[in-house]
Formats: sequence, structure tokens, C-alpha cells
Amino acid sequence: MMALLKRSYIDLLLLLAVAATAGWSGWEATRVYGDTLMLSAQSHLFGLRASALFAAGQGWGRANCDETEFPELAAFMAQEVAAIPRNAYPAACAQEFRRDLYFYYHYYLLAYMGVLFRIFGISVRTIHLACMLMHIAAMLALYGLLRQVAGRLLSLAGALYVAVSPAYLLIVPDFRDYGKTPFFLAVFLLFGLMLRQPRTPRQLLLIAAATGLASGIGYGFREDLLIVLPVAVALVLLHTQVAAPRRQLWRIAAAAIMVAVFL
Repeated sequence: MMALLKRSYIDLLLLLAVAATAGWSGWEATRVYGDTLMLSAQSHLFGLRASALFAAGQGWGRANCDETEFPELAAFMAQEVAAIPRNAYPAACAQEFRRDLYFYYHYYLLAYMGVLFRIFGISVRTIHLACMLMHIAAMLALYGLLRQVAGRLLSLAGALYVAVSPAYLLIVPDFRDYGKTPFFLAVFLLFGLMLRQPRTPRQLLLIAAATGLASGIGYGFREDLLIVLPVAVALVLLHTQVAAPRRQLWRIAAAAIMVAVFL
């Protein structure tokens, strides 16, 4: 018991080291842009309209404002201002919000940004903060993934190397394209947990549900996550080891739970 607690304590300290390093490098990667967004992120700023309206108290995908009702939002979307003061939020907007395909394909990404906008204010700096938090989550998942095949020190070195790699950090300030990264790595980590050793039926079902949840939420950040679902189902049905009788039935049940949670 004491040995288990000691191992857990060490892993927790290493996770904190990874999180601190990723937070620092992620903030540095976004800070260089100051009150502007990187070019690729600028092309997706229009999609955060629903997030900004939610933060301004207009509900989630319900009301929309024209330029006369909320001129500050129009200026923010046109990148003429870097932040919108809270006292500029309108009391109400008369128009109905049009939920297009971008809204549904990025549903959870927009909700994530809306929550951060509401807490920290509608600003470019909040978008940078969102990218930094996603970078921390991605590096924690990467450390966990590396731990499936390597020891603590090698896993720590690998995670820290990626966390501060200039080539990797180039994509971090793009809130839309980088948003899928933590979920891909989380799904790969769950694949490792699923395949590394025989699992009891309960463990297999829990891992399958977590895989469906991670890929489902990730799909709401970027639809690229759809590609992991057929791979995950194939892994469960063909490669998992179940420490119980009627193994194939448990595999089928796990695959069904995974798909149900994803949907």
C-alpha cells in the first residue's frame, strides 16, 4: 500500500512538472502575438460569435445582435479591437441566432470558448488562454501515453521535449486546429490502457465509455475525431483481452457502449 502511494505521489509530481512546463511554453507561444491572433486563427474568429454572445448574456445560440445593437462585437470580429469591456454588453438582442454547420461541427469548442469568455472577458488574450489550457491538457495526455511504453524519466523527457519544441508550438495559438490535439492524445492513451493487459469486464466497459466520451467531445471541437471511432471499435472487437468467460460478448458490449457514448 505504501509503495503504491509513493508511486502515485511521484507520478503526480511529474504530472505537475509537465503541466507547469506546458503552461509556460503555451503562454509564451501565444504571448508573442500580443493583442492579435495568428493568421490561421484569424480566419476562424467569425465562428466565435456564438461564444461571445453567450458570454454577453444572450443565451447559447439563441439571440444575435446587429452592428447597431452590439457595435463592439462587430469591431472585435473585424479585429479592430482586442477586447470588449463588460459594460458594453447589450441588455438584449432582437435577432434570432442562425445555427449553421460551423456551430454544430464545433459545438463543444464554441461552448468551451463561451465559458472562458464569460469568466475572463471577451478578448484575444482569453483566446490565447484557451490555447494554453489545451496545450496543458495535451501534454498531460502525452505523458500518460508515454507511460504505457516507457518509465517515468523517459516519459517525462518526451513530454517536456514536445511541450517546448518550437516546431510543435507553432500550431498551439490556433484555437480551432489545435483543439483536436488533446482529444486525439487522450484517445490514444485510452487505447493503450485498453490493450496493455487483460481487463476485467468492468474495466473494459469503463475504458470503452471513456473512449467514446473523449472522441465524442473531441468531435465537437474538430470533426477529425470521427476517424478514431471505427478504429476504436475494431480494437475492442479484435484485440482486447478480457479476463472473464464469454469474452466476445463483453467485447461487443464494450463496442456498443463506446458508440452510444460517442453519439
